[in-house]
Amino acid sequence: MNKTHATLGYLGLIPFLALAGFDIAGWQPAHFILLSYATLIASFLAGSLWMGSVTYTKHNSVAIASNIIMLAAWLALILNHNVISPLLAAALLAGVYVLERKQFREEYEAAYFRLRGALTGIAGGSMVLSAVF
Repeated sequence: MNKTHATLGYLGLIPFLALAGFDIAGWQPAHFILLSYATLIASFLAGSLWMGSVTYTKHNSVAIASNIIMLAAWLALILNHNVISPLLAAALLAGVYVLERKQFREEYEAAYFRLRGALTGIAGGSMVLSAVF
Protein backbone atom coordinates (compact mmCIF):
# COMPACT_ATOMS: atom_id res chain seq x y z
CA MET A 1 0.00 0.00 0.00
CA ASN A 2 1.54 3.28 -1.02
CA LYS A 3 0.70 6.90 -0.29
CA THR A 4 -0.99 7.41 -3.68
CA HIS A 5 -3.59 4.71 -2.93
CA ALA A 6 -4.36 6.17 0.48
CA THR A 7 -4.57 9.71 -0.93
CA LEU A 8 -6.90 8.63 -3.74
CA GLY A 9 -9.03 6.70 -1.27
CA TYR A 10 -9.45 9.67 1.05
CA LEU A 11 -10.07 12.05 -1.87
CA GLY A 12 -12.81 9.66 -2.96
CA LEU A 13 -14.60 10.40 0.31
CA ILE A 14 -15.08 14.06 -0.58
CA PRO A 15 -18.15 13.42 -2.76
CA PHE A 16 -19.65 11.14 -0.08
CA LEU A 17 -19.27 13.74 2.66
CA ALA A 18 -20.13 16.81 0.59
CA LEU A 19 -23.18 15.28 -1.05
CA ALA A 20 -24.46 13.83 2.23
CA GLY A 21 -24.16 17.33 3.69
CA PHE A 22 -25.99 18.87 0.73
CA ASP A 23 -28.65 16.16 0.97
CA ILE A 24 -29.19 16.82 4.67
CA ALA A 25 -29.34 20.56 3.94
CA GLY A 26 -32.19 19.89 1.53
CA TRP A 27 -30.60 20.26 -1.89
CA GLN A 28 -32.79 17.79 -3.81
CA PRO A 29 -30.33 16.70 -6.55
CA ALA A 30 -27.73 15.73 -3.94
CA HIS A 31 -29.58 12.57 -2.95
CA PHE A 32 -29.52 11.02 -6.42
CA ILE A 33 -25.98 12.24 -7.15
CA LEU A 34 -24.77 10.68 -3.88
CA LEU A 35 -26.61 7.45 -4.65
CA SER A 36 -25.10 7.40 -8.15
CA TYR A 37 -21.61 7.88 -6.75
CA ALA A 38 -22.07 5.17 -4.11
CA THR A 39 -23.31 2.65 -6.65
CA LEU A 40 -20.44 3.54 -8.97
CA ILE A 41 -17.96 2.92 -6.16
CA ALA A 42 -19.69 -0.34 -5.17
CA SER A 43 -19.46 -1.51 -8.80
CA PHE A 44 -15.80 -0.49 -8.97
CA LEU A 45 -15.08 -2.46 -5.80
CA ALA A 46 -17.02 -5.43 -7.16
CA GLY A 47 -14.78 -5.35 -10.22
CA SER A 48 -11.71 -5.29 -8.00
CA LEU A 49 -13.14 -8.24 -6.09
CA TRP A 50 -13.69 -10.10 -9.36
CA MET A 51 -10.12 -9.39 -10.45
CA GLY A 52 -8.83 -10.58 -7.10
CA SER A 53 -10.72 -13.84 -7.58
CA VAL A 54 -8.95 -14.32 -10.91
CA THR A 55 -5.50 -13.21 -9.76
CA TYR A 56 -5.49 -15.34 -6.61
CA THR A 57 -7.52 -18.24 -8.05
CA LYS A 58 -10.33 -18.02 -5.54
CA HIS A 59 -13.46 -20.15 -5.57
CA ASN A 60 -15.98 -19.23 -8.25
CA SER A 61 -18.33 -18.00 -5.53
CA VAL A 62 -16.15 -14.88 -5.13
CA ALA A 63 -16.59 -14.01 -8.82
CA ILE A 64 -20.31 -14.73 -8.59
CA ALA A 65 -20.62 -12.56 -5.46
CA SER A 66 -18.85 -9.71 -7.26
CA ASN A 67 -21.43 -9.86 -10.04
CA ILE A 68 -24.32 -9.98 -7.55
CA ILE A 69 -22.90 -6.91 -5.80
CA MET A 70 -22.69 -5.02 -9.10
CA LEU A 71 -26.28 -5.97 -10.02
CA ALA A 72 -27.52 -5.00 -6.55
CA ALA A 73 -25.77 -1.62 -6.91
CA TRP A 74 -27.54 -1.12 -10.21
CA LEU A 75 -30.85 -2.08 -8.58
CA ALA A 76 -30.26 0.50 -5.81
CA LEU A 77 -29.68 3.12 -8.48
CA ILE A 78 -32.73 2.34 -10.59
CA LEU A 79 -34.99 2.04 -7.54
CA ASN A 80 -33.86 5.49 -6.37
CA HIS A 81 -35.83 5.09 -3.14
CA ASN A 82 -35.03 7.71 -0.48
CA VAL A 83 -34.40 5.20 2.31
CA ILE A 84 -33.93 1.75 0.78
CA SER A 85 -31.44 2.73 -1.94
CA PRO A 86 -28.84 4.46 0.27
CA LEU A 87 -29.09 1.71 2.89
CA LEU A 88 -28.58 -0.90 0.17
CA ALA A 89 -25.58 1.05 -1.13
CA ALA A 90 -24.10 1.19 2.39
CA ALA A 91 -24.68 -2.55 2.80
CA LEU A 92 -22.98 -3.25 -0.52
CA LEU A 93 -19.94 -1.17 0.42
CA ALA A 94 -19.70 -3.01 3.74
CA GLY A 95 -20.33 -6.36 2.04
CA VAL A 96 -17.42 -5.95 -0.34
CA TYR A 97 -15.16 -5.06 2.58
CA VAL A 98 -16.23 -8.10 4.62
CA LEU A 99 -15.85 -10.40 1.63
CA GLU A 100 -12.39 -9.01 0.86
CA ARG A 101 -11.28 -9.50 4.46
CA LYS A 102 -12.50 -13.07 4.43
CA GLN A 103 -11.20 -14.09 1.02
CA PHE A 104 -7.96 -12.08 0.74
CA ARG A 105 -6.70 -11.79 4.31
CA GLU A 106 -3.50 -13.64 3.40
CA GLU A 107 -2.91 -11.94 0.05
CA TYR A 108 -3.56 -8.29 0.96
CA GLU A 109 -1.56 -6.19 3.41
CA ALA A 110 -2.99 -5.26 6.81
CA ALA A 111 -2.54 -1.60 5.81
CA TYR A 112 -4.96 -2.15 2.93
CA PHE A 113 -7.64 -3.46 5.26
CA ARG A 114 -7.12 -0.58 7.68
CA LEU A 115 -7.53 1.90 4.84
CA ARG A 116 -10.53 0.08 3.37
CA GLY A 117 -12.16 -0.15 6.79
CA ALA A 118 -11.86 3.59 7.33
CA LEU A 119 -13.04 4.42 3.82
CA THR A 120 -15.95 1.99 4.01
CA GLY A 121 -17.04 3.26 7.41
CA ILE A 122 -17.09 6.88 6.32
CA ALA A 123 -18.70 6.20 2.93
CA GLY A 124 -21.29 3.87 4.43
CA GLY A 125 -21.99 6.33 7.23
CA SER A 126 -22.69 9.07 4.71
CA MET A 127 -25.19 6.79 2.97
CA VAL A 128 -26.93 6.02 6.26
CA LEU A 129 -27.13 9.76 7.05
CA SER A 130 -28.62 10.32 3.61
CA ALA A 131 -31.25 7.67 4.28
CA VAL A 132 -32.12 8.96 7.77
CA PHE A 133 -32.34 12.66 6.95
